[in-house]
Amino acid sequence: GATNEHGTLNLYGAVNAPGAVTVGGPLTISGNGLILPNMTKAARNSLAGVTVGSIVYQTDNNPGLRYFDGTNWNKFIPFNDP
Repeated sequence: GATNEHGTLNLYGAVNAPGAVTVGGPLTISGNGLILPNMTKAARNSLAGVTVGSIVYQTDNNPGLRYFDGTNWNKFIPFNDP
């Protein structure tokens, strides 16, 4: 993974240092933004060893961004940001 002052970015579940980011699926960074891993609720629930603060985009059953608080997956509450 790549290293910078904020830690290490590891793709596909590689072991990381404290404060690092681990991604269990495709991650795209471009001039248009960041695309997080997209998965179904079943795929999300089957993830093992999830780190607190992990974020995924759930594609079914009320689609949207979810973050893991250490116990549960929670949906980000959307709001209009004009």
